[in-house]
Amino acid sequence: MGSLVLELQKEVMKEDCDVLNLLRKAHLIAAKLNFEQFDEWIQSELYGYTNKDCLVPEYRLVKGIVKGLNLHSEWVQVVIDKKITEDKFCNYKMTESLGDLIGLDKNSDMFEIYYSAKENSMLNSLCKCQRPTQFCLHCSTHQIKSIIEQVKNTILEWTIKLEKEGILGEEMQFNSEEKEAAKRIPQQIINYNNYGNTNVINGNVQDSVFVAGDENKIQYTIEKANKALSEIESSLNSENILSEDKETIMKMIAEIKEKVSQHEKQNIVKSALLDLKDYLIGVGAGITAALIQSKIQGLF
Repeated sequence: MGSLVLELQKEVMKEDCDVLNLLRKAHLIAAKLNFEQFDEWIQSELYGYTNKDCLVPEYRLVKGIVKGLNLHSEWVQVVIDKKITEDKFCNYKMTESLGDLIGLDKNSDMFEIYYSAKENSMLNSLCKCQRPTQFCLHCSTHQIKSIIEQVKNTILEWTIKLEKEGILGEEMQFNSEEKEAAKRIPQQIINYNNYGNTNVINGNVQDSVFVAGDENKIQYTIEKANKALSEIESSLNSENILSEDKETIMKMIAEIKEKVSQHEKQNIVKSALLDLKDYLIGVGAGITAALIQSKIQGLF
């Protein structure tokens, strides 16, 4: 075993870099060197910015186009006159874990963020809709790639600072001189922004509530659900997971298929898919977990 810091540098420079594993290694180093503030950022990227009052990095602000669902189940762009109102509904603070975001850019050029019930109601009022309408923010997946690259760049810059101070961590350990030198390195190397409450949507994609009238409501079909489950199974082949974990995963998928075939309610199927996604994140299958999140958005 060589230097922890130099190994991390090598990892971040790989073209096929596993960003989640990169964060885990960075977490190990930060914990050993008592980089509490920097480690808080690392863990937020791993598990999500779960505290609603916490600051979120500027690079996690994404912008999109507001669209509404018409009577033909087609998304049409919504024109908002006032700039401050447009900013509020076109800007979104991504609080999801990096594992939830990874893979979104592989499915299409766009991804959707559904508004909460309150925000959807506000848009209905602003647009003077004659019947309840479902709205959604359509964003370019290029912004997801930018978030991932920013995380990699931040870790790289951090390792460069450590190396300059002679902090290498040979044989998985840091000596007293290295720990003392670490105190001289500023921990606040991320640009944060609390965004305020007037110009950005706060929230989490998986917690969004879908509001629509009966004529506009999108419901999953057995055909679509089974197709999504087949894609999820195929994605698992590219994941490096233990055989016993895969056995559990396949059992969970079989149970979901059974729920679908028995015409279980949408919220039951959705809940089972979310449980599967959480389990996949826990065993390091981030790509498939992100695929499930995108499928949930398309099915319900």
